[in-house]
Amino acid sequence: MITAAKNLFCISLFGVAVVGCTTSSNPSNLTHKCEVLRQEIAVQSPVDTRTQDVARKRRMAAVEDAKALRTKGENGWDNEDVLRDFALRESPSLWQTIQAIRAEVAVRRKKLARLRVDLQEFNRKPESDKDYRRWDSEIDSLLDSLVAVFSKLEEAYIAAKKFELLPSIASNRDAMKRALEESVKEADNATKRYREMTK
Repeated sequence: MITAAKNLFCISLFGVAVVGCTTSSNPSNLTHKCEVLRQEIAVQSPVDTRTQDVARKRRMAAVEDAKALRTKGENGWDNEDVLRDFALRESPSLWQTIQAIRAEVAVRRKKLARLRVDLQEFNRKPESDKDYRRWDSEIDSLLDSLVAVFSKLEEAYIAAKKFELLPSIASNRDAMKRALEESVKEADNATKRYREMTK
């Protein structure tokens, strides 16, 4: 009876590792294998818990960082006036893309706020509504595109300033061209995503 209980315990806890526990014809061997597995799990659990805590904290920090960047993209990037002047001088379509994404985000936020009120009037939680969550995540996706465009624009601006200081160095000129091309490419990708979302 005790051996059967140990066997059942071993099966329920260790799934695949059960093969070693249940195939043994020697009950003492069975007990030994289950005890070894139980001890291994007991040793691993605290480490796994700590690792999970660290991973959870990192995920939370990454989420907060993403929210902060989205807010900056929507409401005003650091040194935006300088970046705007640079973009208008080097690639006006880039700045037009930024303006278009911001306008679309503003329109979608208003519509989402209206939907939120409508759902609440019918005693429904907006966070539980599948469509509400999807449309909210689409706004985040637009803002992520905007953050990527601003990041590439910053790189292009810094590369341009390096080129101004030492125009004779080919690597500075190449870095500026590459950064500008990447920012325009990112803006094009953002525009494509924006158009797909508006269909």
